[in-house]
Amino acid sequence: MATIVKTPSGTWKALIRKTGWPPTAKTFRTKRDAEDWSRRTEDEMVRGVYIQRGPAERMTVEAALKRYLREVTPTKRESTQVGEHKKALALTRHLGKCPRRSKFEPPCRLNIEPGVEADFERVGCG
Repeated sequence: MATIVKTPSGTWKALIRKTGWPPTAKTFRTKRDAEDWSRRTEDEMVRGVYIQRGPAERMTVEAALKRYLREVTPTKRESTQVGEHKKALALTRHLGKCPRRSKFEPPCRLNIEPGVEADFERVGCG
């Protein structure tokens, strides 16, 4: 069972300690969110399908693109590799320092209209 405590800043922190799994913690704005997350996470641990997402959530777009270019792009045709490097450079220039987040908290938006060059809107990026 998870431990849920209110932090001094007014948020709620859920901490799960389960035998055979690393301690897992996450902070939420509401107590209900913390309870729901801890219930889902513990259920995943029991079923053996839990994946620790913390490192992936902290990864920046730039780091993800670099890893993709290093691991995936070399397996493709040379003409495709050139195109992917160009696209990655443009994305890195606009979104590189933005953290990758869950689908519920997008840090940056990409507005694309047919026939118009991509327009990057930075929202909360450092």
